[in-house]
Amino acid sequence: MKIKKQFFGYFVYRKNASIGQIQSDFQTFLQEAEIAKSRIILLGNLLFFLIASLLVFILFTITASASWLLIFFSIVFLVIFVIIYTLLFKGECISQARLEVLPKILSFLQRDLNQKNVKVYLDLNANRTRKIKTIPHPRKSGFMRDFFKDPWLKLSGCFLDDTEFNLQVTEFTICDHGMKYNARGKGKYKSRLKSKGVELELFLSIPRKKYGAVEILQQDAIDAIQLPSNFSLKKLSIKQNNIKVKVKSQPFNILVAQFHQFYTFDYQRPEDAQRTAEDLEQAIGALFLGLYQILNLARELSKPVT
Repeated sequence: MKIKKQFFGYFVYRKNASIGQIQSDFQTFLQEAEIAKSRIILLGNLLFFLIASLLVFILFTITASASWLLIFFSIVFLVIFVIIYTLLFKGECISQARLEVLPKILSFLQRDLNQKNVKVYLDLNANRTRKIKTIPHPRKSGFMRDFFKDPWLKLSGCFLDDTEFNLQVTEFTICDHGMKYNARGKGKYKSRLKSKGVELELFLSIPRKKYGAVEILQQDAIDAIQLPSNFSLKKLSIKQNNIKVKVKSQPFNILVAQFHQFYTFDYQRPEDAQRTAEDLEQAIGALFLGLYQILNLARELSKPVT
């Protein structure tokens, strides 16, 4: 099992194995992620405590009027900060919605897959690091707009009929940021993160001899894919040996926490995270079920007339 961890909780799960092995292995990964998360909190508290203690010591030594009262209030401030920091970062370095999606998808697909390995890439990191471009804000002077593209789930495998599939889930967000000044000229850094939805892309490489007639079923495929109300079909390409479909969701509800202007991560309320995971599961299931409904029809049409 390959798990990549970086400061502030960068958790990536990679595995090439059977679904049974992945389901078992994923539980171990979650346990290790919890341990890593606790270490992140501890490290953050320790670093802040050391820096703040050093500042208090310097202030105490260079200021003749420094008193024990100052030290007392400094210690109280440190304790309050540690409590707030721990509560804020306790679980939010991991996206709960992403955490719930993979097991549900694997359970859904398990009975129809052959004995070959399934390849999984899952990024649970809730911060925004995959910036693709930055432009000046279209309306706010002095502000910039960052665009993020985060392909956080990649899943590939092979079904019993030798159809190979590649599924990718990509999240899009934008972040507006810049200095905002009041009437007295005092500036404050502001940032706002917005969801721009999630894109699902499914590619099927199909046996031409079995499903050669699928190419004439373009409109039938559109009708067969019954997506949830917050998803819409963006692209559907059907050829004799492959099918490619792309759908996009409406923006999801996210909250934003900011730690310094150079680090921003988002998270969801538990109820929103559960709803997001359910919506993604339903949309992915609708893609597979709809396309296989068309493949079954194409198989009947491709049978030689006797």
